[in-house]
Amino acid sequence: FASGATYTASTGTVVYNGSGSQTVGTYNYYNLTINKSAGTATTGGNITIGNNLTLTTGTLNIAANSIDRGAAGGTFTLGSGSLLQIAAANLPANYTTVSIASNSTVEYNPSFNMTVPAPGGGANYGNLLLSNSGNRTFNAAMTIAGNLTASGTVAAVMNAGITVNGNVDIGSGTSFDPKAYTHTFKGNYANNGSTVSDATNTSTIILNGTSAQAISGTGLWFYHLTANNSAGVTANSSFTIAGNFTNTAGFSTGSTTTTFGGTAAQTISGPGTTAFYNLTVNKSSEGLTLNIDVTVNNLLTLTSGKITTGTSTAPNPYSYTLTTIALCTTPSVSRPGGTPGHVIGNLRKKIPTGSSVACTFEVGDSTKYTPVDVTFASVSGEGSVTGATMPWSTDGHPAVSGTDIDPALNVNRFWTLKNNTVTFTTYEATFNFCDSTVTTGCPSTDLDAGVSTIDFVIRRYSPEYPNSGTWSNVTLATSGAQPTYTKGSGITGFGDFAVGQSTIRAFTREREWIYQRELYY
Repeated sequence: FASGATYTASTGTVVYNGSGSQTVGTYNYYNLTINKSAGTATTGGNITIGNNLTLTTGTLNIAANSIDRGAAGGTFTLGSGSLLQIAAANLPANYTTVSIASNSTVEYNPSFNMTVPAPGGGANYGNLLLSNSGNRTFNAAMTIAGNLTASGTVAAVMNAGITVNGNVDIGSGTSFDPKAYTHTFKGNYANNGSTVSDATNTSTIILNGTSAQAISGTGLWFYHLTANNSAGVTANSSFTIAGNFTNTAGFSTGSTTTTFGGTAAQTISGPGTTAFYNLTVNKSSEGLTLNIDVTVNNLLTLTSGKITTGTSTAPNPYSYTLTTIALCTTPSVSRPGGTPGHVIGNLRKKIPTGSSVACTFEVGDSTKYTPVDVTFASVSGEGSVTGATMPWSTDGHPAVSGTDIDPALNVNRFWTLKNNTVTFTTYEATFNFCDSTVTTGCPSTDLDAGVSTIDFVIRRYSPEYPNSGTWSNVTLATSGAQPTYTKGSGITGFGDFAVGQSTIRAFTREREWIYQRELYY
């Protein structure tokens, strides 16, 4: 239908339905219908519609031309499987009713920056394709009923939150800038481009579909991430979180690595236990707090920064536990780098069978790394042990008055070891503490003024605090009292361990024995 002729629209309908390429004449139409089984219909200029615009099936390319209704009213329809290609921010406008099939596609393909308009009429986009180059900026909240795809070198810039009921595919060479908004995705999320991770990005991505979802891509990065899908959300690629992670339902990581980075304090939350395959903490400041029990199936890497297992009102134990599933001798925890991190709270490790089974519990407090090194002489039944340490005033342990340790000459913390089904003979335990005059990297000391570490003893309180327990002596290992650690051997039970000088001095006992001998003779 060539342009340039005289055409009176009246109240009729013009239908373009050829099977090849067609040019839509530049006229004023009353009703215009595109219904093509193949090929593309392309507008040659701006068109005004008097009533309805219908793309039943096939492809309509309006380029940078307009195809608006002359006065408000009528219906704009995108039918099932249809494709509308646009090279500007000129989605057909001025229609009172907008009907867009969820499997139709609108493609914005200019080579310059543009704002993605809302469809109007209460409608949602079906599939939305952002192609070619330039920014595609979303200034209004909207829902995409199908898939959102970015290709070429476009940048999807979000100045409002969006919901995508289908898949999100951020292609190679493109970028996604979610800014400070909440975006909800109900299908798969694949990002093989990049995510803007500057200070403006404090966004939340929510994955809450009703069928199984997956996240994948290269260099995956999120600020806040929430998984809430009982059908499952599986990470098929490694990813980094700079904010908080919430697992309401369904999250699993396959064989990937989840890294918590960034400079802000972070949390892991949810109603139940969350499991990671590899978990890495690499934070230049602040830390990661667990608001639930967390399991690491393969390797926990503490590159920098600390993990706090819930909350604690000292000297009560922390509320949650970080569990490593791999055998502790594998090892299950790595501390690389110049300033590696540690766990503040409860760290549970799997103990394998064998002889001379050695495991370190990489625990400490907010400023000090004070681990426990445990070596089992023989283990005949595999199980797990939980280790923790708690700094506690100058008394060292809240029940220290029940033992002979001098509360004024001790280590100002205690350690806890809890057994879970490990069958063993005996074990040695080395309790490491900070002396800022001796230990590199200790910002302050754990020791009371005037202590003599070579005179330290170890006492065990079982069951552990805050239970009502009893104290027992722990045999010192050979050369077990050193400036920055005290080592016990032949230990057969678990509980809290306190370290300090005994109020019954060795020289006092010897003097009393000599005095009694002289009286006897």
